Amino acid sequence: MAPSPEHHEAGAARGGDAADVEVAGDVNPSRSRRLALIAIGAIVVILVVVVAVVLRRDDGTTTAHDTTTTTDVTTTDAPSTGDGSTTERPDPTTASPDSGPTTGTTSTPPATSTSAPTSGAPSPDCRDGWTTPAPGSDLRRTPLDLIRRDMGIEGQFEVVEMRHFTGPEVPWIIAPRPDIVQWWYVKARLADDPAFAARWLVVWRRPQAQGISAAAPFATTGYRSPDWRAFLGEGEPRPVPGLPGLWVGMEFDFLVGEDGAKPGLPEEVVGCLDGT
Repeated sequence: MAPSPEHHEAGAARGGDAADVEVAGDVNPSRSRRLALIAIGAIVVILVVVVAVVLRRDDGTTTAHDTTTTTDVTTTDAPSTGDGSTTERPDPTTASPDSGPTTGTTSTPPATSTSAPTSGAPSPDCRDGWTTPAPGSDLRRTPLDLIRRDMGIEGQFEVVEMRHFTGPEVPWIIAPRPDIVQWWYVKARLADDPAFAARWLVVWRRPQAQGISAAAPFATTGYRSPDWRAFLGEGEPRPVPGLPGLWVGMEFDFLVGEDGAKPGLPEEVVGCLDGT
């Protein structure tokens, strides 16, 4: 029996459907695979680009941060050294403080200058030579403590120059006569009051006889008359032109003595102040 037109059309329709399914099953999977590969490749490329950008940005940020940190350390840290119970730090000039905590900072390096000598050889007028006492030593602390005591002050000194030397007692002192007299030359100023500045001669004859022996204005040089002033006796504290603080007693020229015949330093050590 021949199929009816309706059955043929229906069968044709089903056959077309079958052909469509067959084509779909044969071609579309391949196309999907290609599309998938293309998509994966694109994703990989995008990831590589993103990672490269991130790494480049990270490198730049790290470098900038590291540079900033180094600069901060360089400009805020200030080097310092111990001096026993005191602390010393660099000064933009030639001065070096002798005591107190170091809290100051600097954003510029200290000024460079020719280093001052730290010792002098023995000579006829500097019998044993002279030396600059080392930081942290008793030879450095002693004169500064005696200046504070005798001047009735406290605080940190900025020491511009210090010399220590020894020699015999002056000839006009009969007794007691120590075998060796210690002397210090100190040029310094108070760190928190720069106007409090002078050059001091400090002596140590024995535990019962030590302290400031004479003083000269800060701007003077060498060992000259009448720069170096000494004081003897008691009296009302009073200011003295060119010298810091208050002073008591009779004022006289240290180089010649209170009566013009008793020099303050023996001839064997006067040369220890050459170049100051």
